[in-house]
Amino acid sequence: MSPDTKGAPARVLVLDVEATDLKADIGYAMCVCAKWLGEKAMWKRSLMSYPSWKRDKTDDRALLRDVYRLAMQADIVVTHYGGPGGYDWRFLQGRMVIKRVGVLPPALHFVLLFNARSKMALRSNSLFS
Repeated sequence: MSPDTKGAPARVLVLDVEATDLKADIGYAMCVCAKWLGEKAMWKRSLMSYPSWKRDKTDDRALLRDVYRLAMQADIVVTHYGGPGGYDWRFLQGRMVIKRVGVLPPALHFVLLFNARSKMALRSNSLFS
């Protein structure tokens, strides 16, 4: 993650991963969307964003490299169902190890789903609720 810069605001990355399976050793990442909190631009990439897609529709290495570079700049990561005990971050970690991209250091996570469950009694805790 980004080095601690005294007095600078934390860099907060909102992240979502879509994949073909819940297990990193079976599935692969299809697309990743991310947005820095406070910025208008959204970062979005899919397998089709890379030339390797024409050769191998399941090769997510280039996508994972870009996600790695992006995530290494974050002080805090926000996901709907990521973080410890969740899906997104653990899936990315597994795929990055399998593809020898790198290992993301532990990050401070804010998991929207867990926060919603702990604060509200809703029938559904999806993003649409």
